[in-house]
Amino acid sequence: MKDNRRNKQVLLIIESSRAYGRGIIEGVSRYVQEHGHWTIFFEEQGIRSTIPAWLSKWKGDGIICRTGLSPLGTHLRKLNLPLVELLGDNQRFVSEVQSDATAAGQMAANHLIDRGLRHFAYYSYGNAWWGQARADAFVDALTQQGFKCHLLLSRHGTKKEAFPEWKPLYEPTLLRWLEKLPKPVGIWCAADTIAQRIHAAVLKLGLTIPDKVALLGIDNDEHLCNVLTPTLSSIEANSVAIGYQAAKRLETKMAARSSKKKSVLEAVPMKIPPVGVIVRQSTDVIAADDPQLVAIVRYIRNNALQGLRVFEVAREFDISRRTLERRFQQHFGRTVDQEIMFLRLEHAKFLLRETLLTVAEIGERTGFDPCYFTKAFHRVVGVTPKVYRMTGRVGRRA
Repeated sequence: MKDNRRNKQVLLIIESSRAYGRGIIEGVSRYVQEHGHWTIFFEEQGIRSTIPAWLSKWKGDGIICRTGLSPLGTHLRKLNLPLVELLGDNQRFVSEVQSDATAAGQMAANHLIDRGLRHFAYYSYGNAWWGQARADAFVDALTQQGFKCHLLLSRHGTKKEAFPEWKPLYEPTLLRWLEKLPKPVGIWCAADTIAQRIHAAVLKLGLTIPDKVALLGIDNDEHLCNVLTPTLSSIEANSVAIGYQAAKRLETKMAARSSKKKSVLEAVPMKIPPVGVIVRQSTDVIAADDPQLVAIVRYIRNNALQGLRVFEVAREFDISRRTLERRFQQHFGRTVDQEIMFLRLEHAKFLLRETLLTVAEIGERTGFDPCYFTKAFHRVVGVTPKVYRMTGRVGRRA
């Protein structure tokens, strides 16, 4: 039977100059490929684009945008069409599908604590709500584990900035702040572009990354992260999944409009958890004064996936298991067995997201007994490997 349904005309106004926006575009594209019946109107946008001339003549069914408080955003909302806003200001209108700041803050804190660091800081500039939200989440996550956080939020005036701009006047304060921080310190930044400024300032002061300053960004802009020396570790915020869910939400809104039902979805923002930390050179550090303890951690990281046992670590370094556990627990706040389990499960999650290996093959490659892998994964992660793979598949880049 012939399908006579008219394709929905959807306008996509997303900046394509940054990795986060490009990921959203990819996620929308995946939704369209899976479900069809959309015709996308897309024009490459910068982060501060003005109202395009052609928009006044455009007739369509729905809009996905990241325009916030800009004149373009105000104009789009006046069109009275189903619209999914992915920037917002979280006051007058929300970002309807957004990165989960709480989960990202917890992930950043855990990653830096796992490096053995005991001093932490957070940096952002501009006046964006999402920068403050990430700061609050990071501080809360550290506080829950008994640590303090040094904050620097550089601002000039009170004007809200969806896309904060670096200003040269921020640099003197930043340099003084960095000099005074206790070392070694782990610093999380509100975005990779912001971490880039810390990276330059640290090197300008003659400090070393990651030995004195371990640096972590978010958004995983691969071109930016890899061009820096040392390369920048970053949290993958899963903007592909954000784009996919935004498209799904717009579909619901357009269907509600067609059936003359009121949609209230915009009042309930959906929060997408980040995928994980992509570890590069800027956080490849083991902060410990004890050289033997550093060697032990590196040995565990190099051998955890081969079914490493605690007694084997003790034997390798010719110390008693009891002494090993005591020293490891005192410095890192966890047992050797917990460290081994963490490394195995993190690699298992990577393989579930990024490969087509079977669950059994992944269990074998990460050093688990075949009968124990699923049980251990579910106990620690909270879902089975199969469920984790299904929920993470949308955000996986091809």
